[in-house]
Amino acid sequence: MNNLLTEPVSILKRTPGATDDYGNGGDVFTASSSVSGRMEQRSSEERTQDRQTVISDWVLYLAPTVVVDEEDRVSDRFGRIFEVVGAPAMLASPSRDVYVEVSLRHVDG
Repeated sequence: MNNLLTEPVSILKRTPGATDDYGNGGDVFTASSSVSGRMEQRSSEERTQDRQTVISDWVLYLAPTVVVDEEDRVSDRFGRIFEVVGAPAMLASPSRDVYVEVSLRHVDG
């Protein structure tokens, strides 16, 4: 599996940011690690109500040593930012951990 993990991605960790004038907190996402993975698009949907929006769902495969959770975001080599959707899954064989599967969502527009 490691020979398929050839795409550079950055894991962005969430930290609480400053609050605005109304008391709403803003999150800040900072790159915590650059790793190699494999991204595949699963679906794409175009919505034209109110504005032109494309929502696409992706899956990211990572080495089992990479730490990522549902509050993180991921940046790809093209600078696109993806939200992690749900908890990542560790997929394993009976004798060892094989890879981490992360569901992602990208919204454009």
